[in-house]
Amino acid sequence: MSAKVSQEAVIGSELILLVLIPFIPDSLLMLTDSYVIRAILLILVLASASLGPFVLLMTFVVVMAVFIRRNQRKFLSVQQSNILTPTEVPYPVDELPPPVATVAFEHPPFEQPRETSWDWSPDEETGTNEFYPVGETIDQKVVLPTQAPDGNGGGVMEEINQDALF
Repeated sequence: MSAKVSQEAVIGSELILLVLIPFIPDSLLMLTDSYVIRAILLILVLASASLGPFVLLMTFVVVMAVFIRRNQRKFLSVQQSNILTPTEVPYPVDELPPPVATVAFEHPPFEQPRETSWDWSPDEETGTNEFYPVGETIDQKVVLPTQAPDGNGGGVMEEINQDALF
């Protein structure tokens, strides 16, 4: 026997959870660092889609509020422990060592291009611009013998009805 969950009851319980999130202890909020808990929360958000779009939206808002509250608590704990504030300046500006002198670097000389020029026209070294055909025609195409897929008939196709093709 399965009981149908009403959308109003789920949305009401999610609103109560949303109000109670600031009172969740740090130890429970830090459990969201675990991949298992994150996977469970993701499955919970995806499963809420079967109850309707508004339930899905409210579940997403509650889960994101949990993560926002966890990050806020982490930030406050770091800020209170003075990890982010420096205690003393390691080197005052007056005590810094002088800058290192710049070393002069001399580039090697550039190679000069060759004095020759190119005109891109055929000459004795490259050949001529004349074309000599290999034979009378280079069209070597011939009609190949064919056979029907069912094995009947066959032979060389003599003529194609152009009107039947187009």
